[in-house]
Amino acid sequence: QIVRISCGRPGIAIALMDEDHLNQEIEKIDSAKSFLQLSQAEKIAKAGAIIKASESKEELLDVVHTWEAVLHDALVVSSESETKKISFALKACARTISAIKRNVSPNLAIEYFILRI
Repeated sequence: QIVRISCGRPGIAIALMDEDHLNQEIEKIDSAKSFLQLSQAEKIAKAGAIIKASESKEELLDVVHTWEAVLHDALVVSSESETKKISFALKACARTISAIKRNVSPNLAIEYFILRI
């Protein structure tokens, strides 16, 4: 499980050896999976809470990076018919990360992502 979550990054893998840190990461991944399975309307409704809960740009980027990791994992095991949709969602995720880094309004960036997936 540590190997999958760390995506081959040794520093992250070492940090995940701490059980509390590992449990936090598992919780973030489970939360991301739940969010991505919501309907578009439910995602938009939940987006405000996600943005408010993120106290900094880095925390919001961490949430979006978690979505990206979940989508990547889904892409690896996806069927041919799902591949295009997941690839499109990954591109939207990358654009959202770029927008947040360029100080675009967090609300607009997250809503962009939701509308594209």
